[in-house]
Amino acid sequence: MKIFLSLPMSGRIDKEIRDQIDEMERIIIESGLFEGQEIEFVHNLDNDIDPSGCLDLKHEPLLYLGEAIRKMAFCDAIALGKGWNKAHGCNIEYDAARLYGLFSFRCYSAEHLKEQSVRKHWFAE
Repeated sequence: MKIFLSLPMSGRIDKEIRDQIDEMERIIIESGLFEGQEIEFVHNLDNDIDPSGCLDLKHEPLLYLGEAIRKMAFCDAIALGKGWNKAHGCNIEYDAARLYGLFSFRCYSAEHLKEQSVRKHWFAE
């Protein structure tokens, strides 16, 4: 199973983002909800995007968003990290997932994940 990790990145340093990625991966594994399944985590921190062709620097985030959505197309689910609802890109990733039937869930803590009945929704499909 491939899970795309959606988390705020704008205005943050790589270490902060990596720490949140590590935390989200740990939460998903510790929740035990996907026990017995091989999980591959996908995120948009590492990519080979060259923004030098952008006509306007304010449009640069669209390059990264496009790459994130491309990566999501190869995933089974999207995990929404803390702060996702305040980040433009994460909101668009969530809307795309919802509109195109990609399973999504909030990833705040292992307990929170269990409370969302993720297992019920995931395995009911």
